Amino acid sequence: MKEKTKQRIIFIFSFSLILLTSEYLLRNFISDISAKVVKKILKKGDLSHCNFLKTLQFFELEGRFLLLFIVYNFTNTFAALSMVLLDSSSVFLNGVIKMLYQEPRPFWIDPDLYPCVCALNYGNPSTTGMNQFLLFAVTYKAITATYKDLNKFLIGFICVVPVVLIYFSRLFQGIHSLNQLLFGLGIGFILFYIYFEIFSVNLDSKSSFNLFFKYFYTIISIMISLFILTTILHLNFIKIEPNDKWLKVINKYCETISYNLFDNESYRKTSKVFLFVGSLVGVYLENQIMFKNNHKHFLEYSMNSKYRFSNTSVDKSLCRIIIMMITYLIFLNFFFKDISDFKTDSFAYITVTTFIIPYIIYGISIFFMLKIIMKYLGLTNELIFNPLSDLYNPLSIDKYKNKSFKEELESADTKISMELINDEMNEPLLK
Repeated sequence: MKEKTKQRIIFIFSFSLILLTSEYLLRNFISDISAKVVKKILKKGDLSHCNFLKTLQFFELEGRFLLLFIVYNFTNTFAALSMVLLDSSSVFLNGVIKMLYQEPRPFWIDPDLYPCVCALNYGNPSTTGMNQFLLFAVTYKAITATYKDLNKFLIGFICVVPVVLIYFSRLFQGIHSLNQLLFGLGIGFILFYIYFEIFSVNLDSKSSFNLFFKYFYTIISIMISLFILTTILHLNFIKIEPNDKWLKVINKYCETISYNLFDNESYRKTSKVFLFVGSLVGVYLENQIMFKNNHKHFLEYSMNSKYRFSNTSVDKSLCRIIIMMITYLIFLNFFFKDISDFKTDSFAYITVTTFIIPYIIYGISIFFMLKIIMKYLGLTNELIFNPLSDLYNPLSIDKYKNKSFKEELESADTKISMELINDEMNEPLLK
């Protein structure tokens, strides 16, 4: 093991130990201070702040997919897939830790804190604190790696501001204390550091991306096994004792439904791993079907700085983002809305139909099905030369072989590199 990697492991281990220790020792102190600040700023019974604070949650809900689509369409496929992996992993880990910590949210224990949102699962660590940091951190890393001429300080500022506003909204909605948000932030940083520093993942690296294909079945098996294992542990070994004192306060503001109450919502968090499973399957299908398993051309199209899918005009990239957002909202509001009844249906039925299946379909749709739609709408990278895939190559092979056309390309103001065309023409079209 390299010395630098050893130092990084020691650092993140020490950081994790300090984070856990400080969270335990300072939990009540920080929680009490944050509750006093919130009650001092907000007038008792005044709910006017709720609508404003909900608007700040945009990137926690629909906005997280908007960030994904921006990274997907302006950087590369691997960066987008990494974002899904870290987001899914953080939510999964959050669901597991909450089952172990079983710490209440601020409004459960303080009747003077009015909740703008009826959050009925445990509060520590904050899911918001974890994955909002990760989403914007990956966005920053992907954009600065792709567009090296951009001002990194400005991009960093643009990414930091929404995170701070989202933390602010959760604090003043009464559903998270400051220590819960900071604990979530710390765990999010640990995941980010392990992925990019310990594993040395490079978002612009074909070799890093290729690992997802090399270990495709292993990764899928691990993800599904982790969900099954944590679910078995949850059902058989983790005891959740009803707390009448908490319920008395909660029932003042919220309707209590068994599936959503206390630990049970953690199932929906651990099932988030299936979003990554679906996304990875979608990428795999594109390679197998659209590129006829020609991995070299697929990597060129997905990753190469000159020829990738995202290397189109700004107008086309924005059109793709808009179409993806509309598709996501349609899925969210029509296809899987009210598919199960949280009051009467079983835990297994709700988890499978409301979370696992939709997550898998979302992932496959984003990374495979929508790619096909974009091609037929003329919104993919028409400058790609891929002789094994006419679906991504509207310019015919014969046209490339035409000498006059080559001369026309060389003289034209175009992004096409003649080096790639010459390389492809020197290879057999069919192997």
